[in-house]
Amino acid sequence: KTITEATTICHAIMESFDNLSFTALYTTFGAATSDTTRTVTSTTTGSAVASWQAEISRKLDSGVATVTILPQGPGTPNFGTATGIRMTVIVTWTELARPQVVSLSTVRF
Repeated sequence: KTITEATTICHAIMESFDNLSFTALYTTFGAATSDTTRTVTSTTTGSAVASWQAEISRKLDSGVATVTILPQGPGTPNFGTATGIRMTVIVTWTELARPQVVSLSTVRF
């Protein structure tokens, strides 16, 4: 049940950013055009995914969501030169004293 809950949360987080433009996707997470990566967590006040922490905590023991965005393209791209952005959402929690992880990733062009 908890794997399904975590997967549903991962998917919902990804979908919540689906309607953003290419530029708005990385700026929403606080990245600049010159950045080559950006990671935010749901436990960081003011982060783009902080609003998910209440639901994560309610459904998953010690749960946290981490979102990492990476520019994709030729050479060593930054967000300003990227042709795509890889977004990875990872939800971690503890179950029966063991760490658990669900991860979903997509590329946006």
